[in-house]
Amino acid sequence: MKKKLSLTFLLLLLLCASFSFAQNVEQKNPYNPYKEGESLTYEGKYTRFGFAFSIAEINFTVSKLLEPETYFVKTEARSKGTLVSLFNFKFYQRYESTIDTKELQILKTVKHDEQGERVRDSIADFDYETKKVIYVENDPKDLSR
Repeated sequence: MKKKLSLTFLLLLLLCASFSFAQNVEQKNPYNPYKEGESLTYEGKYTRFGFAFSIAEINFTVSKLLEPETYFVKTEARSKGTLVSLFNFKFYQRYESTIDTKELQILKTVKHDEQGERVRDSIADFDYETKKVIYVENDPKDLSR
């Protein structure tokens, strides 16, 4: 009797667990991490021998596009402080991503990267049906590259 009750309890527990993990087909991603108008700023620091040196600033902004359930996320990172003044090294990176919040997938990313004299622009288009990414990178200073 005790074994039968334990087995019944275990089966009931497994049944409840399977219902709790089941997903609704219409609502694949109920959690949306993006909020329209959200803006975050981070400061990058390098710590050595107990001293902290400011080397970069990163800005992150989210805006909603006209298409339903699509957001535009822009991230900018630039050098500042000690990195620029002592080592004369400058960088700037900008990422602009279009994101489908229903599926939580990146649809397209445009990147601009400057590191000293080196400049690169790139575009990545994601096709989830064919499971392919089309990636194009060029040098705006020399378009033959």
